Amino acid sequence: MVTVDASPLTVGNSSELRQMLAGFGDDVEFQLSPAPGDRGTEVALRPSGTRESTVFARLRGDDPRQEVRRALRDLKSRLETGDVIRPDLPTTGKPTPGGAIMRFVTRRAGGEGRL
Repeated sequence: MVTVDASPLTVGNSSELRQMLAGFGDDVEFQLSPAPGDRGTEVALRPSGTRESTVFARLRGDDPRQEVRRALRDLKSRLETGDVIRPDLPTTGKPTPGGAIMRFVTRRAGGEGRL
């Protein structure tokens, strides 16, 4: 679930939301509601359970929850800023053992939220 700084009418009528939902088809459950305190709109999305969610799926990057989280972050970014904001790439210049671990974790963090 994410809270978008826009009215439910604006979010519900957005082409970005329609494109995101069309990409998932029947694989997700969707709910749109006003955020508490009149602070925008809550967009809730969750996998419908047609694909398994295991530790191995998470490590492979095949966990359906990762796709949903990424889609919600992208939707929020598009609706609030007009573009999808991506974090800067790491600035390390040398491949080190610690850097290899960080590269692995950072690749997987794209589907899990902030690192």
